[in-house]
Amino acid sequence: MQESRLNRRHRWNQRLIRRALAEQRLVRSISMEAGGKIHIESSDWDDYWCGCAFPASLLGRLEHAWRNLIVAGHGSDCRRAYVSAYFALLKWCLNRDRHRVADFQSLRKVVGFETFLVNAEDGHSVGGIFNVRNPAYSLCKVAQPHVFDDPKFLPLICPFSSNPRRAPVFFHYRRIPIADTGGVQLYLYPPADHSDHSDTYRLIAKVFHSLSTNGDPWVKRRSDVVFGCALEQGLDNNPLRSIRMLDIGCGSGGMAVALSRKLHARYRIATELTLVDVVGVNRALEDVFYRNPAVFRRLTFRRADLAAWLEHRDPSLRLRFDVALLLRVLNVFSRFSIERLSSHETAALLCRDRVAARFDRTVLDPSALIESASQHKIQHTIKKTGLRGGSAFYQLSLSEYFKAMRIVQKAGWEEGTDMVHVPVRRFDEAALVLPSGRSLIGRLLEMSRRVLLEDADLTASHMREHLSRFGLERLLVRDLSDRHRMRGASVVMVERRD
Repeated sequence: MQESRLNRRHRWNQRLIRRALAEQRLVRSISMEAGGKIHIESSDWDDYWCGCAFPASLLGRLEHAWRNLIVAGHGSDCRRAYVSAYFALLKWCLNRDRHRVADFQSLRKVVGFETFLVNAEDGHSVGGIFNVRNPAYSLCKVAQPHVFDDPKFLPLICPFSSNPRRAPVFFHYRRIPIADTGGVQLYLYPPADHSDHSDTYRLIAKVFHSLSTNGDPWVKRRSDVVFGCALEQGLDNNPLRSIRMLDIGCGSGGMAVALSRKLHARYRIATELTLVDVVGVNRALEDVFYRNPAVFRRLTFRRADLAAWLEHRDPSLRLRFDVALLLRVLNVFSRFSIERLSSHETAALLCRDRVAARFDRTVLDPSALIESASQHKIQHTIKKTGLRGGSAFYQLSLSEYFKAMRIVQKAGWEEGTDMVHVPVRRFDEAALVLPSGRSLIGRLLEMSRRVLLEDADLTASHMREHLSRFGLERLLVRDLSDRHRMRGASVVMVERRD
């Protein structure tokens, strides 16, 4: 009966989204209601752009392309005209500001076009886009029509809201396929300021479970890599019959389950599994546990905030575990900033990374490239490069979009018209420090013999610096990343020497 209600809820919610995407209206917000149902608020074209003094030719061009895209079922044949019209309007706004006729409210609407807020009943929000409707995201499809969908193609968004003082930025995180749409996906973006962190990820989990019964689509690939890099190396010729595993911030538990299955298949090792997350236990996880008694010796779930649970000093947990997992947990605390690069610095990056392109300022004007049938020159990839102590994607053709977002954030114009704007992501060392001031890694190593981290931003160097700062000695830090198999992440092991 419960499963039947769940399926009905999924079908109802997905039907609402399909209906909203078929309408010639802009989704303004999606709200989570009691019982897991969603409510969609939308507005018509004129309501959204009310108060904006744009040239009728530019706004009319975008409206025509937008309506054609919807009527055509978001087909690729209409994408180029739509993306070109959007970036032409954005370019006009930025040129207008350059001449000191600043209109930040109108610019906010352009930056927030086809983005929206996803709201919880308690007032917390995350950002969202649909991959087929957001023109800044669709730029990647103009450049590479057959590229796989990935929210990293639009790493930051800034949805428009009626509050003139707030223009929060949200960062790429999760995607949810919409059934029976031929590829439509909802992308969810947590707030970049990390406020109300636990409530934010509870909301994301609720939205995900209201629309899908599937787990992380990358679990198989990630578990293959983590197992091959770390667990397999340490267990060859090891007589263990069982392993005690702690997974902090486990999410759906998919990675822990996949690793447990690999351990049993390869070594006939059973897993005692302890999971900790702010989101409640996944019922499907319990079913997996009971259906596989040879794989799992015990399953314990603790619903708690990561920091709060680790601060609780339970003496019985001392060296309770063989391995503690922190898999893509800390990188949700990373810091984002939109920074400016000179043309010389941009060209130097391309040369350093041996990118098969020379820097040409025409790549900063995607509308002109599309209109001249030169869309192959568009620079919009998820190839990552190290930059100023962090990382950035090669998305030079989104420079004007990020420039506009930076202006909206600062509510002020900046000099320097020849600058390239990119979002830079950096590891935040504070993510390794508990509210009490203690080391998160030190606390975990009181409970476990080793800590295994998979992270998009943390490196072995970060870890060594952290351990040195906190005076944590007799610990070995190993970088286990397989550079040929890893995509945008490192695998680091910290373990006791004794």
